Amino acid sequence: SIHVTPVNDAPTLLIDGAPDRATLAIDENSLPVATASGRDIDDLAHTLRFSLSGGDDAALFQLDAVSGQLSVRTPPDFEMPQDADADGIYRVTVSVQDGQGSSTELALQIQVRDINDAPALQVPERVELLAQVQPGDIVGQVQGFDQDTQDSLQFSLRDDADGRFIIDTRAGEIRYTGQHAEDDAFGATFQLVVEVTDSNGARQQRALAVVLPPKIREVTEATPTVGNSPADVLAFE
Repeated sequence: SIHVTPVNDAPTLLIDGAPDRATLAIDENSLPVATASGRDIDDLAHTLRFSLSGGDDAALFQLDAVSGQLSVRTPPDFEMPQDADADGIYRVTVSVQDGQGSSTELALQIQVRDINDAPALQVPERVELLAQVQPGDIVGQVQGFDQDTQDSLQFSLRDDADGRFIIDTRAGEIRYTGQHAEDDAFGATFQLVVEVTDSNGARQQRALAVVLPPKIREVTEATPTVGNSPADVLAFE
């Protein structure tokens, strides 16, 4: 007769339900990567435990020992890879243990996919005009930046203070139109909303306060100048 002696078999390791799935891809700026699971033919009731057992980029990831949820500690940036060799492919090894001394490992390669990043808008919070402005004068300048260097940017005013201001869609120069000038009080403040949009539709907005210059009044100096005639000077109220 032949007697078969039982031995402990190593558990099977699955990644997102598939065995030997060694290549994964995730979108940049996201945290979840995949879910590890396992099977143990020796005892289906065994509680399996998961861990990170190696890989050049293991320190950038975390793995829940019970649920098997693998995630990135910090959202990855396609344009600025943080993996060991900076090629945008992250390498980590996942392991499953059966609690009886057997384990199975799988080395993963995780590629980060590029997605459209929203542009950044640089706008001063407040612009105070110290001199009288004429229609068409530039009163401010904004700038936009985009990590996706292939994108083009376009500026607009979501709130233009009832037409008092316009913006150059490419250069970001804000100009005074002169509309409603006869109704505006000296030193009045107007709230604008500036927006930048990239060629893929992503956008960002910022608020900008524009303060009109104070009223100019004439002041007659008491001290006579050449010719013994008083000198008229301009001063701001």
